[in-house]
Amino acid sequence: MFVKSYGLIARPLIDLLKKDGFKWEDKATQAFNKLKEVVTQLPVLVLPDFQKEFTVETNASCTEIGVLLFQDKRPIAFLSQASIRSVYKRELLAIVMAITKWKHYLTGNEFVIKTDQRSLRH
Repeated sequence: MFVKSYGLIARPLIDLLKKDGFKWEDKATQAFNKLKEVVTQLPVLVLPDFQKEFTVETNASCTEIGVLLFQDKRPIAFLSQASIRSVYKRELLAIVMAITKWKHYLTGNEFVIKTDQRSLRH
């Protein structure tokens, strides 16, 4: 199941799990309701076609690294991980993480990497 920005949406709920941190507030209710909404509208992951080009798209925020594997603008797989590094390192880690995880899809095939980090574009 792929929920875009799951880590960001669920952050208030995850924060409730911290030691002595369980205090249900409006932001937890909003996060819970948003998760219910997005889970009922999930995109369907498709099977890869090894005759077509793959696209790896990365995004790194202050709190999370997210990577998506696409073909024909449809999601095949996704990964996310909490992050604490500089922006450049987060974006680079996202690319390395994606290629390492999906090497069985990508090895021997042409693919595109999309990132919004200018220093990594070249």
